[in-house]
Amino acid sequence: MWLYTLSRSPGSRKLLQSTGISARWNQGEVPCRYLAAHPGMLVAESGVLADPPGLPDHYYVVPLEVPDDSIRYFEDHELPELWTQFPIPVATQDFGSAHLKVADKLVLAYPSLAVNLEWIYVLNLAHPLLKAVKFGRSYPLRRPGGRFSDPIMN
Repeated sequence: MWLYTLSRSPGSRKLLQSTGISARWNQGEVPCRYLAAHPGMLVAESGVLADPPGLPDHYYVVPLEVPDDSIRYFEDHELPELWTQFPIPVATQDFGSAHLKVADKLVLAYPSLAVNLEWIYVLNLAHPLLKAVKFGRSYPLRRPGGRFSDPIMN
């Protein structure tokens, strides 16, 4: 399955190193990388958390291929109570971190908060299958020379 992430530079294996950042489904000391099934979902998910909203023009989309049978999907009823809340509940970080540490799957998939019926994927950087991840060709997030224009805002 092809999944996507954002990077400040074209993709390299360095993207598969821990950043030490905590997020909804991990504690900072638990190494992972957040991915989406489509580049548009990267923008939607990033926009939820960005302050101010939006992404810089210089980001790249990096495609990653993971083995199809290496993903564990979690349904809403399996998740901690109040998992959708902001600020991020510690219970969700504990839940995701515990599943990353068990390392039964390379990728954990959680329901997206940004788009109903979509998924956010968490790549376990400590999983033995990490070496099976393949990189696709990176490309700029924004079309060169193009500018986003919202007629409602202008």
